[in-house]
Amino acid sequence: MLAEFAHVLIRKRRPLETIRSDIGVLERTWQIVAPDASTVSLALIGVEEHQMSFWDAMLWATAKQHRLTTILSEDGPTGSTVGDVRYLSPFSTE
Repeated sequence: MLAEFAHVLIRKRRPLETIRSDIGVLERTWQIVAPDASTVSLALIGVEEHQMSFWDAMLWATAKQHRLTTILSEDGPTGSTVGDVRYLSPFSTE
C-alpha cells in the first residue's frame, strides 16, 4: 500500500517532493493493489491468529487476497513468513 510507504518516508523526514517522485516511479513500474471490504475480515484473522496490529494485518490481508508472496515493510516481522506471505524491509542493506 502506497500510503504505508509514504507514511514511513515521512517519519524518516524524507522531502515530500522525493516521496511524490518515488510513488510516481512505483505507480509506473509496479502493479498496485488495494484493499476492499472483505480485506477487513481477513485482517481480523491476522490480528487474532498472528497477533498483528490492525494496520499490519491490513497489509498482510491485502497481500494474501491478491496472492502476493512478499510485503515490503519495516513494520512487520522482517525476514519472517506469515501465512504464506514473506516480509522484507525495503530499507534493509542485506
